[in-house]
Amino acid sequence: MAEPIALPDNARILVIRPDRIGDVVLSTPVLASLRAARPGWKIAMLVRPMAAPLLEGHPAIDELLALNTDDKPSWGNTAPLADTLRFKKFDAALHLYSDFWISLAVWRAGVPIRIGPASKLARIFYNTALPQRRSRGEKHEADYNLDLLAPLGIPPLRKSMLPVWPDAIGAASALLDPSRKNIGVFPGMGGSARNWKPQQYARLIDILSAEGHNVILMGGAADARAVDAVAAASATAPKRFAGTNLKELAAFIHRLDVFAAPSTGPLHIAGAVGTPAVGIYCPIRVCLPRRWGPIGTRDAAPRPDVPVCETCVEEQCPYWDCMDRLTAEDVAAAVKERL
Repeated sequence: MAEPIALPDNARILVIRPDRIGDVVLSTPVLASLRAARPGWKIAMLVRPMAAPLLEGHPAIDELLALNTDDKPSWGNTAPLADTLRFKKFDAALHLYSDFWISLAVWRAGVPIRIGPASKLARIFYNTALPQRRSRGEKHEADYNLDLLAPLGIPPLRKSMLPVWPDAIGAASALLDPSRKNIGVFPGMGGSARNWKPQQYARLIDILSAEGHNVILMGGAADARAVDAVAAASATAPKRFAGTNLKELAAFIHRLDVFAAPSTGPLHIAGAVGTPAVGIYCPIRVCLPRRWGPIGTRDAAPRPDVPVCETCVEEQCPYWDCMDRLTAEDVAAAVKERL
């Protein structure tokens, strides 16, 4: 194995993760690893604007940088980035997500050490590229990220962490009941995997509510349709949390006893703020818990007990609809094990 790249004790490191919320959360173990191994290094992180509020005040970040837009990176919206990065004089850049235009900007900025995956065209801008085939789903996203620390000789710490702003919870604290266990159920997702039907989430809420727990149906503006469908199918008229920003969402999840959701960013937020998470997963290979599951020590990721598939062929599959085979009773049992 090659000798680790030597950097000064006061090196300036840029960690780059310009994509979605869950991906950014699963990058925080890299930050923890860097801080633990090299406390004198100055660590900056570059993310999309939508993700930046989650990382404000993170103890392993000395400087938080955001792109100009949440739009997909392009020459037009990343061209000024090179000047910004050149001024900051970073010693090394760690690309946890390989984007061509951002990688070009880092190269143009003259950052001397540029580390990233060797699996995309952006590898031409790296002088240390590691073979990774994330689309095969052979490892967890957090582990693929941590593998990129090897050229720097940094031992991996497989733990996600986000700061919590208690005051951000605001009026939503009235939804919590200190005399009972508080459970959040978040049915929304972006469509990157198969999800439960609204009736199944409603059944989960009804089971847990009938046992005396305070169950809160959760979702943001983008999840309104899913939340409405679950509420309409529930017999218990659950309380509803409609978060307006990520700091509020993280602070509220932190106050819960358990959080249940499909494979989505808020599920990873739960583990990163210390709340046990129960994820609802499908059997598609690239969506499995081993690739995208929550990584907290008390987390769980139940999925239907059917063979792993490469893609969903719906009615053509002999196990259709497999998501119905994962019952509300199954998920309720996983939730109650964590109370």
